[in-house]
Formats: sequence, structure tokens, C-alpha cells
Amino acid sequence: MAPGDGRSTPDSLFSEDGDDGPIALPVALRSTPPIPGLWAFPGLLPLDVARSTLDAIAEQDLFSGGRRDQVMLFSRAGGSSLPSFLNGLINETERLLSDRLPPEVMATLFSQPLARQVILNMYPPGEGLART
Repeated sequence: MAPGDGRSTPDSLFSEDGDDGPIALPVALRSTPPIPGLWAFPGLLPLDVARSTLDAIAEQDLFSGGRRDQVMLFSRAGGSSLPSFLNGLINETERLLSDRLPPEVMATLFSQPLARQVILNMYPPGEGLART
């Protein structure tokens, strides 16, 4: 075989020997496999709740007009210094999950007098997590 003659050796990454065409790949799943302790509820939050939460975030300018892309908020155990819209979101989430999670998980998530931390991330269009 002469260099540049269009053929390659069997050890080449670009070998044409035995090339049967494209390889069939499995299609990605839209559901999660059963992983103990992991729950996913796509579409759980009603659109009106999601919109009002986003409106409240924008109204309070938590991202400083887009100069920041992450906000971390904290509240002490037993009290809540979080913005009222976040307390409402926590309450709504608890209501929506109450018939979907085991009681012991609900108690761990919502019935303990622990401090809370909320992390908000802002992603410009085309960045971050995407749904296709």
C-alpha cells in the first residue's frame, strides 16, 4: 500500500476493512432506572407555580440583573428567613409529593427542624441542562 492511496491498514482508526456501516446504538431512556433513594418527577410542578416562582425571582432581582449566575440562600433551624415565595414553593412541593413518597421520606424532607439551603442557578439559553 502506498502512502496517500486512499486505503488504510487494519490497525488504523480509519480502516475501511470490514466496515459494515453505522453501528446501531440504543435509544436514550426518558425514565430513570430504579436507584434506591432516587426519585424523579418530571413535570411535577404545575406551570403556574413555576411561572410565579420565576416572576418572584426576577422581581426580587436575586441575580443582580444577570451579573451573577448563582444565588445561595440560607435559613436557620426552626425559623425561616427565606423569601416568602420560596416558603410557598417548599409548601407546594410538600403537598405535591405527599402521595408519591413514603411517609418516612416525607418526614425526613419536610418535618425536621433543620436549617434550609436554597441554591438557584441561572443558565443562559443553550447552556446547562437541556431537554431534547
